[in-house]
Amino acid sequence: PILRWSVEAMVTAGAERVVVVVAPERLGDLSAALSGVSGWTGVAGGSTRTASVAAGVAEADPDCAILVHD
Repeated sequence: PILRWSVEAMVTAGAERVVVVVAPERLGDLSAALSGVSGWTGVAGGSTRTASVAAGVAEADPDCAILVHD
């Protein structure tokens, strides 16, 4: 899937860690989709886009670049 390709591409390009935010009920699907890929962390999103972005930012390292994609 495109998610796996995207995470692999970011890690290959030098990202030390990729934080992926998904709906809480999709965390299991995320783990399955990224099985065998290293360098990522899954985070449960909130009930709004703003809450989901905040959850991802809270998990990110303070000095990292942040990319938000819909």
